[in-house]
Amino acid sequence: MAGDKRRQDAIHDHEVEYFASENGLTPDLAWELIVKHGNSRKAVIKAAQGLKGDVRQHAAEQPPTYVVSLFEKPQWRTVLTTKDKAKALATAKEIGDKVRIEELTPKVKRR
Repeated sequence: MAGDKRRQDAIHDHEVEYFASENGLTPDLAWELIVKHGNSRKAVIKAAQGLKGDVRQHAAEQPPTYVVSLFEKPQWRTVLTTKDKAKALATAKEIGDKVRIEELTPKVKRR
């Protein structure tokens, strides 16, 4: 019976990733909280609640990523992925026709 309990309490990477996404944290930060507060879900959630505003604010400050793609039949092919908007625009201008630039911004999970 004790072996089953230990197996239930064991924390796996996919569980931590799910917990992190569920609580608006990064997986690394979730691990730090688990190490600091133990593997009690309630204790870690309580600790995470105090950090959420700071973590989400930090995520919102991250610069967007620019993806430059070129259309080659029958699909789009990514040519460049960068955080530098000027570089993305220069690459698109150099390529010419059949090019697009997508701006990907980090999403902030709200609870």
